[in-house]
Amino acid sequence: MAQQSQQPSQSDQPAKPFMNYSIVATYFARNNPNLAADAMAEFDDLIGYDGSYLPQDEMDRLDGFSMEWFIFDYRFPNGQTAIEQYLSLAGSKLSKKRAKDLREAVATQFVSGFWLVSASAADHTVVLEDARTGERYDVLDYTLSQSLDGSDGGVLNARLAKIRGTWYFPGEIVSFRPIKPTERMKTMLRGESANGERLTFAECVAMEMGFRRDVADQYGSPDGGPVGGGAASQPYLPPSSEDLRNMTPQERQAEVDLLHSTYDELHDRLGLRYDWDELCEAIRKEGGDESKAAAQAAGFTEPEDANVATDMLRVLTALLPAEDSPTMTMDALNEVLAVVAPCWNMLPHDSLGGKAPYEIDASDAYDGLFDEERFFDDETAARHGQAADGGERSGAERSGDSNNWLKTPLQWWNADVARAIAERSAEPQSDVDLPLPCGDSRNGFLVDVDMILDHFLDGIGDDELAAAYEDFHEMTGALEPESRVDVETDAYETAADEWVAFDWRPHTGEAAKRAVAGPDDVIGAGTALEEFAFERNDHGDTHLTPLEYFVAHPPAGFAADELARLRDIARTQITSLYWVRGVDEDRRQVTLEDVLTGTRYPVRDERLAVFLAPTGSNVGLIGVRIAQVDGVWMMPTEPVLSLPIASDDSWRRIHRDRFQDVEAAGPWTFENLCCSQFDDITEERTLKQYHRMPFLKADAATSAAERERLDAMVMALLPIRQEYDALCLIADLLTTWEDLAVAIWRAPLREHPEDLFEDLYDTVGDIHVLDCDSACDKLHEIFMRAWNALPHRAYGNQTPAEAGMTA
Repeated sequence: MAQQSQQPSQSDQPAKPFMNYSIVATYFARNNPNLAADAMAEFDDLIGYDGSYLPQDEMDRLDGFSMEWFIFDYRFPNGQTAIEQYLSLAGSKLSKKRAKDLREAVATQFVSGFWLVSASAADHTVVLEDARTGERYDVLDYTLSQSLDGSDGGVLNARLAKIRGTWYFPGEIVSFRPIKPTERMKTMLRGESANGERLTFAECVAMEMGFRRDVADQYGSPDGGPVGGGAASQPYLPPSSEDLRNMTPQERQAEVDLLHSTYDELHDRLGLRYDWDELCEAIRKEGGDESKAAAQAAGFTEPEDANVATDMLRVLTALLPAEDSPTMTMDALNEVLAVVAPCWNMLPHDSLGGKAPYEIDASDAYDGLFDEERFFDDETAARHGQAADGGERSGAERSGDSNNWLKTPLQWWNADVARAIAERSAEPQSDVDLPLPCGDSRNGFLVDVDMILDHFLDGIGDDELAAAYEDFHEMTGALEPESRVDVETDAYETAADEWVAFDWRPHTGEAAKRAVAGPDDVIGAGTALEEFAFERNDHGDTHLTPLEYFVAHPPAGFAADELARLRDIARTQITSLYWVRGVDEDRRQVTLEDVLTGTRYPVRDERLAVFLAPTGSNVGLIGVRIAQVDGVWMMPTEPVLSLPIASDDSWRRIHRDRFQDVEAAGPWTFENLCCSQFDDITEERTLKQYHRMPFLKADAATSAAERERLDAMVMALLPIRQEYDALCLIADLLTTWEDLAVAIWRAPLREHPEDLFEDLYDTVGDIHVLDCDSACDKLHEIFMRAWNALPHRAYGNQTPAEAGMTA
């Protein structure tokens, strides 16, 4: 019986589960690099990779495959997978919902070969049929469903996992071939698979990468004999597009010649219908009437929505021999595809203006590689590595100045400005005596974080404190290669200091475990988190945060009243995201409303009150730590996040509508406030395009009038971006501001904004926002303001109003 689940409608689409499996590999790579290296060596042995040269994109694929194998398939001595071991050792760092998602992935994941039955971008669904069993699976995947939309043919090897009742791809697609299966093909492959167990993930990778001929020989042909030309027949390993662009013309011609001879051998051995010249001609005219007619004559059924895969599938169908040919085993088909695919990339296409796909920089393609409007006209020189004056650009110019892309915290609040305002203020505006809980200090900031950390350092040791900062960097992902977090800014360092002082506990971080056991012991067989016997200092208090440690063991002679206030802060401090709901400058008081629970707190702080007074009583979204000292709520530290958002009901009800059950939402911890700002999922090519947009290049304007126009555009966009950032926080929106801005800039002349809105947000990652009426309304409002305020390439880098257009 097929396992075909009822696919949910768009309104029923589930929120995407936690699938950030890289944290598992990162955890073990940092805590036991020797084990991680040994595991990678074991994977190389399994797939038959000897460390020889591979093109960069192939090496990147192999690295991804090896990490996936380690996470799901590698077994520790106690029989646990890496995910299970991670949950045992560090699962307390995850929410219950995230830990449950990881356990479900481990319990349900499997690898197999699948036939593609259908793909729908509208439903974000790819329907697969297990080639071994015939069972069907509805897989929720935005990216693949988008690229294969309308396709009804293909064979792929992949891993599936069922999480929260829905099937997903938890890893990479190992291989995909645009082949429309016949019943004979299905029966043949099912018969081959029935002779043994499923292919393992490593075996699938070995076949795809061409490292292990014995694996391909065992599974490739029905009679178990050698594949194609036998063990001596090695697959063609094509160079990447980047490698091709860096080759000399002679080197590229040598690659084409090698393809030519390889294809000629396949043509003679398998009886292919096209010779080399006919293949080159078919690729040149792909997508045209001749290509469609030839494919239909060979039995190809034209899908409703053709795409790039369809264009290649037509050519493949036309060149393959009849389906009942005895030469066409599954592995022979793979051999043909392994040659035709690089031919497709290296040979010229009429649809690309006579160019080959490798010559096109996909990051500069206008609306998809094979769209009729392909290129940014003003970037033609940049694509070919030339400066604007025709000279060669430097390497730094080619890659762009990535320092311009570094992320910094969302801060409207300016402590220096607030301090200056408070110091300029005259006598208190009220005759009422309102002493602050910090004694003589008027600004309300009590805790000296450096003092707390120095005391902890003296009592516990610098090794543990250094490990605390490692935990913070791991939490924010700031040291990951792709991270854009500027760790050298005062804001980031201040956030790290605060988290370590107030929230970090040795027994919940990696430091406590490393203090008593080497990495090998930490992840040894049968070890669980609660079994660690922590090394204790003279006080036996490694479970205390540095602030709690200071209160429990204060320095000699420390003032008793100050210590009592610190004790109150340690006991009552809470962190959350708040709306500003009232400002009383006379009383030096600001009323904050918890975004999640609606609870209001009258917070006494002169600087905050004076800073917020000019904006009104209901402007501000602030992530901050508060505590109750002597019965008065106050801020012991700086806000970690702030945006000038008017807290009207249209904003406040978004979080309430999304989470009727407060516990389901989870608290806004200090970690969440940091990660919500530092996490970055914007693709590199989108960032490149965003930072080339004209309003970010006002300094390069050719006239004073143009510079004034661009400066005005920046000022108009600032509040829109701030509101968009706020919505990303509150509604958990995954489409970033850069994604939005580039999508609007690239919008074709005739595209309606409503169509772009649906394309951007009707996705697995953001569908929950469209399902919440208040969030959807706010998102649509901000989107339309961005549409009208951002420049459009189609309008000559003008806004719609400047171009005389209306949305």
